Amino acid sequence: MINIDKINLISFGKFNNKTINFSKGLNVVYGENEKGKSTILAFIKVMLFGMNSQKASIKDNERKKYFSFKDGRALGTMEISIDNDKYIIEREFKDSKRQDKVNIYNELDGKKVSQKIIPIDEESYMSTGYLTQYGGEVAKEKINNLKDTGSEEIDYGKTMKIIKKAIKKNKESIKALEEEKQNLLEELKCHDKVVKNNIENIKNLNEYKKERDKIKNTEFTSRKIQSIESELNEIKESLKLEKELIKEREKFKYINLDEVKFKDSRVNELEKYKDTMKLINKYNKKVKIYFLLTFISFLAVLGTVIAALYYSIGYFLVSAICGILMVIFYSFLAKNNSKLQKHEKKRKFAKEREKNLEYLQDIFDKVSVRDINELESNIMEYRDSLSALKVLEAKEREKEAEVKIQRQREKDQALLTMEREIAGLEASISKDFEKYPDILKKEEALEDLTINLKKERKKEKALKLTLEKMEESHKIINENFLPKVKEEVKSIVSKITEGKYSNLIVSENIDVLVEDEDGVLRDKDFLSKGTNDSLYFALRYSILKTIEKDKMMFLLDEAFSMYDDNRLKNILEFLYEESKERQIIIFTCQKREMELLKEIKDVNIVNL
Repeated sequence: MINIDKINLISFGKFNNKTINFSKGLNVVYGENEKGKSTILAFIKVMLFGMNSQKASIKDNERKKYFSFKDGRALGTMEISIDNDKYIIEREFKDSKRQDKVNIYNELDGKKVSQKIIPIDEESYMSTGYLTQYGGEVAKEKINNLKDTGSEEIDYGKTMKIIKKAIKKNKESIKALEEEKQNLLEELKCHDKVVKNNIENIKNLNEYKKERDKIKNTEFTSRKIQSIESELNEIKESLKLEKELIKEREKFKYINLDEVKFKDSRVNELEKYKDTMKLINKYNKKVKIYFLLTFISFLAVLGTVIAALYYSIGYFLVSAICGILMVIFYSFLAKNNSKLQKHEKKRKFAKEREKNLEYLQDIFDKVSVRDINELESNIMEYRDSLSALKVLEAKEREKEAEVKIQRQREKDQALLTMEREIAGLEASISKDFEKYPDILKKEEALEDLTINLKKERKKEKALKLTLEKMEESHKIINENFLPKVKEEVKSIVSKITEGKYSNLIVSENIDVLVEDEDGVLRDKDFLSKGTNDSLYFALRYSILKTIEKDKMMFLLDEAFSMYDDNRLKNILEFLYEESKERQIIIFTCQKREMELLKEIKDVNIVNL
């Protein structure tokens, strides 16, 4: 059993956060006109099946009709029960079905479930589980449609007439096309000789034209082009090798050879100063030593002279010896200092030589060469490679241009030859057809007729298949489905009319004959609108009970406006009994339904 437990119209039409609870049995939603009953019914439908309307008219377009003016969308939730399981359906509708969002959760564990939990499609449900008040002729028409096709909207008789009319028209079209084709064939027989003579020419002409188009879109190859391309490939290979060589020697492009040569020449010019720093260090040490010895001997002389004055004259001899040593040391000091000063003047040149040597060594290490000659050789090879690369690139462009020119020449020559052949064939064909200028048009017309005949024959098969399927469906409905429905209809009509129409006959086509108070059988066309509505209700509800596997909720929208008070009481009692087995929701603006149902305790009444 499937029941609607609760709906929440968060933003739908005129409603915002409107919550309605339903019970399992009989429910009545009461509200005056413009209170939103139709909106609630529409909400239930779209929550179950989604919105599909894309019509321009607001009246027929659910998206335009029920979208909120505030945020341009519609959304809400519905809680339903399917046997012992409960589910929550969330839907949000936007400008198109592709943008719509739908989530269905199992209320017990909160897990998402399949969107196909409702075991019936929208069209089937709306034809069975949803009932509105049509009245009179509309009700009779829908009864006939239901009994014939199982759908309220398909009129079996009219549909069959349309199909048969289409089949007849199709046969006439086929006959006319075949006659026209035969006439054309007769005419073409007169030109048979011309046609036979030119079939081969026309075939060749078409082949030549195809070949011409192929030539226009293809490149030609020949020995000459292959030879040029071979040279071009060799040039490309050489280019590749040169580029690899240049890549390896690219480090040389950042070296200023003139500067290196200048540094090297300065090193050579200053070669004589290469030992200057060593000599400066040597004489600098000697100067320091002799200065120290001279200073020590001076102190010794001074000490011995003082000792001689205070202690003994013998110290003058020691003082004399120390004085001689001081003079000797000083002479060496002066001599070495003179040499040191001489070499100090060369220090600048020695430093410049060392700096240039360091510069050269750094350059040699970076490019992995031993000396300037090897460096110069490598730089020249790099420059030669650049020159060779430019030459090869120029040759490559030249060869590519040669290939293009040669291909174009050969293509032009081939096209010229082909155009000559085409012109010759066209002239030959034109000459032969001068006597029969319309033969090609007739052949084209014959081809078109053949194509149209194929289309019409396909259409004929489709129409015949449709007719067979309609008849087969009608037969299945009458043999398997209608017997059960007929018995159910009799039972329901008898209950709601208190046996007034218990003596009724339901034919194989569900044409209903009822016996009036005088015992006369009457066709449904002679019955009142209210009685026809009762028959319509009985048929709809019977079909629902017969075809469904799961007990779906039954929705009624203003279905009893044509009923008198007594018949209304009977049908409400019937629905109350049925609501023990399925959920029934009645939407009404009539207070009399409310008054009749107030006495029943377990009827859920919703006032809008």
